[in-house]
Amino acid sequence: MAKARPTRKGSKKAKKGTRKLSPALKKWNEKVMTIYREMKKKNPKTMLKDAMRAAKKQGCATLSLRLNTDIDMAIDKLRAHHKDDCWVGAQLAEVWKMMTRTTPPQLMVFELWLGQEMIAADFTHPIWTSFGRSV
Repeated sequence: MAKARPTRKGSKKAKKGTRKLSPALKKWNEKVMTIYREMKKKNPKTMLKDAMRAAKKQGCATLSLRLNTDIDMAIDKLRAHHKDDCWVGAQLAEVWKMMTRTTPPQLMVFELWLGQEMIAADFTHPIWTSFGRSV
């Protein structure tokens, strides 16, 4: 039988819970977890997905994934997030806007929305062979 390796105290892994959440996402998370804990007391077999469904029924905002809905807002949020270290200048922003208007789009923005608020965005250049088209 293999021996268990001792854990290193000074490991480079990030400590759990150190990530900053947006205020809207934090509020949503607290609401869902409150519902989850209440449901878990009544039924120990309750799963998190059940609490998420219950939160939706109670009018809690839902998470949704959207594609290329508002490039200006995505760029503004990117700049606000990175503040002084933002690499997206006016010229690059204009190029990105032009790339989203091409057919098919040469730049895609995957957006995570909580209700009516965009809380995250990921900018990507698609490789068209993935979609059945040649490069």
